Amino acid sequence: MHGAYYALGIGPGDEVIVPAITFAATANAVAFLGGTPVFADVDPGTLLLDPAHAESRITPRTKVIASVDYAGQPCDYSRLRALTAKHGLALLDDACHAIGGSCQGKPVGSLADLSTFSFHRSST
Repeated sequence: MHGAYYALGIGPGDEVIVPAITFAATANAVAFLGGTPVFADVDPGTLLLDPAHAESRITPRTKVIASVDYAGQPCDYSRLRALTAKHGLALLDDACHAIGGSCQGKPVGSLADLSTFSFHRSST
């Protein structure tokens, strides 16, 4: 996550919207680079980032929306893509929980501007 945020140019003063339910690295890596993680609610049925709540958290300092695929489920990338395009933001996918998954016929890893994977035992 650190490398992905660095590649996206996150630094002091920048905000990154992250889901409220996630591994600590999703938010910590933003703070490590001097940015501010901004937590958005998740959908109670899927535990995935709620695009409507994420949109309500966007400010002029927001640079990235970081989605986290959870429990084998990819996020709603059609809505997240529309949201990031509307506001000129980057979309980062933490796809470690959905390796091998797909969304609307597209494989996880090809759904966002930048995707990350891990080999932590919880994601395999």
